[in-house]
Amino acid sequence: MSRPRTRPCWIRIAARTLASALDDDAFTEIWAWLSHDHQDALQALIKAEPCTLTVHDSRTTIQWTAHPVRYLKLSTRQGINLPACMEEYAQPQEQRE
Repeated sequence: MSRPRTRPCWIRIAARTLASALDDDAFTEIWAWLSHDHQDALQALIKAEPCTLTVHDSRTTIQWTAHPVRYLKLSTRQGINLPACMEEYAQPQEQRE
């Protein structure tokens, strides 16, 4: 199976940004994930499985989830010029055949 085109780096950026505002236990949990546990998330995405990072702070719980996506339908917008490929890719490959 091929590797996902993008890594869940947005989760890593958000976690790194919030880490300093959390209590010591949550900070440690996030840095462990950032240091090596994020590799498990990458492997899950490669297997077409979702991955989740949940951090419990003394004041709140924060959860990030990434799902592999094979197809995103173009949204319908009125009054805005859509790309020329909109009609060609309006449905997933399986539905076009």
